[in-house]
Amino acid sequence: MLDVRILSPDAGEKLGRRRFLFHVPHDGGECPAELAESLCVPRELFLLYGEMMRDTGISGMIPEEYRFGWNGEPAEEALKYAGSCARFPVSRLLCDVERFADAREEMEKYGMGFCCERVYDGTVIKSVTEEARSRALAYYRAHHERMDALCGLSDRVLIFDLHSYSDELVPRGRLAKNVPTPDICIGYDPEYTPQELVVFVSDAFCEAGYSVAVNYPYSGTFVPGAVMAGRSGCDCISIMIEVHKRTYLRPVAKAARPAGARIAGTSGGPAGVREAAGYDIVYGPDPEATAYLRGRLRGICRALSEL
Repeated sequence: MLDVRILSPDAGEKLGRRRFLFHVPHDGGECPAELAESLCVPRELFLLYGEMMRDTGISGMIPEEYRFGWNGEPAEEALKYAGSCARFPVSRLLCDVERFADAREEMEKYGMGFCCERVYDGTVIKSVTEEARSRALAYYRAHHERMDALCGLSDRVLIFDLHSYSDELVPRGRLAKNVPTPDICIGYDPEYTPQELVVFVSDAFCEAGYSVAVNYPYSGTFVPGAVMAGRSGCDCISIMIEVHKRTYLRPVAKAARPAGARIAGTSGGPAGVREAAGYDIVYGPDPEATAYLRGRLRGICRALSEL
């Protein structure tokens, strides 16, 4: 059991008696036919980009007792369980549910909005017509409605927003000179993340031997739209846990590269895919490393449950 005595005397009021909700927006690999119609690159190349930009296997970090909803079970049944999760099954390159779907989204000007036209190296992967945006928007809205519904079931909710990343895909502007990227990046929102939670989660991973940074190289955390808009009576707090892929991935397969194709930034690995002579090495979760991360997150949940 993690030691909660490091928390302030009023931490129980801020953090305790909360239902846990795990949000996994970028570990999906499904390619629904109606969304894939907009692709303008070979499917094999799209899938390689998808693996590289996917938070491969990060869903495995969710403790088993909190996995209700893994397969999209009805939200209203979630109260029967200790916690629940919302795992978006579709490739983020077809629909990215953590982007804004309106003018607030800064990445839209780069063609990397919720209905992604380009990938990180500038390659155009889809023809984003109004029809393509409309189809993607239906998936986007369904996911956000599910998150709103899951939050609405409880008066007090703690969201763990789970992601993974690799150095190859971090925008250069986010990296500080001579500052190594951490094993664990903790992201927070000043309005929805108590500092006691940031400190406790950070310390929990530090004690387990991981290097940890806060809001570096990524920042912020997911908060449901209904909560931000004041349409929900739920007292919601949220924290992002972004795990470096080097901590839990290993080579698992070789994928033939389409003739003439080259994916920029794949020389270092493990971003999910690493380039080799004539093929790409695909990475997958290491069971022991994933189990260790899962155990640490389970310990965090159990300690918070005792508050």
